[in-house]
Amino acid sequence: MFDGYINIRVGNDGQFQRMCGVRDMPELGPDERFRTNSQRLTHKWELLALIGTRLRTLTGPEPIDRLKQGGVPVGAFNDLAKVLNDPEVRRRQMALPIERDGYGSAKVVNGPWIVDGCISAVDRQPPRLGEHTEEILAEFLETSGCRA
Repeated sequence: MFDGYINIRVGNDGQFQRMCGVRDMPELGPDERFRTNSQRLTHKWELLALIGTRLRTLTGPEPIDRLKQGGVPVGAFNDLAKVLNDPEVRRRQMALPIERDGYGSAKVVNGPWIVDGCISAVDRQPPRLGEHTEEILAEFLETSGCRA
């Protein structure tokens, strides 16, 4: 069986029909309960049960691969360790180590942007809870000396 969860994003009737075709569920496409998006929403739990039963019989990357090949938006749910070790996340340096005063090194999420070949960089540690409260209140509420 597939060893995780997948997210299938069927946003219109055409994608639903393609999903039924590549997932060997041709009987679902013409089924009156599922012909339109509003009908699929009305019968959501029945549909999810039918799709889930079929998907649970597949192994390895097959469910995702076949849906992608059929033009159906799909992806795996990853835990944090998988996300941080993903080759694209590493290439784009989206998790960077930063020194945290009093706590040592930690990873922080970096922006995904690459502009003119330059990857963004985290240049300071994130604030501690409430660290800037007085400054923010003073600036936006025109107060001073407030304690949160």
